[in-house]
Amino acid sequence: EQRHEALTQFYRAALHDEITRRLPVWEAITGLYCAGWQIRDMKTRWGSCTPKTGAIRIARELATYPVECLDMVVAHELVHLLEPSHNQRFHALLDTYCPNNRALSQRLKKPPANEL
Repeated sequence: EQRHEALTQFYRAALHDEITRRLPVWEAITGLYCAGWQIRDMKTRWGSCTPKTGAIRIARELATYPVECLDMVVAHELVHLLEPSHNQRFHALLDTYCPNNRALSQRLKKPPANEL
């Protein structure tokens, strides 16, 4: 249990550092800016967004996947600030900013490199 908690904290800290570095890059690329972000333990999603408040949440579990997967989730959530649903406009925008999003989504359906 202690080892699991230490590993969880390590991944959370590493993910925090990556988001801190990468989010401003994606905000500049998309021209979309979030009001704030959090890392959360999520069972069924890689990220979530509240367009009304501009807040995004990123799943802690992303720390065990390639950083490109984090990039795709960040881009995905930023696009939701402009288009809340997963309609054709949303997918067209995401394709513009992250052309390989479908392949990265498929990667997220496979087990991570390291289990949490």
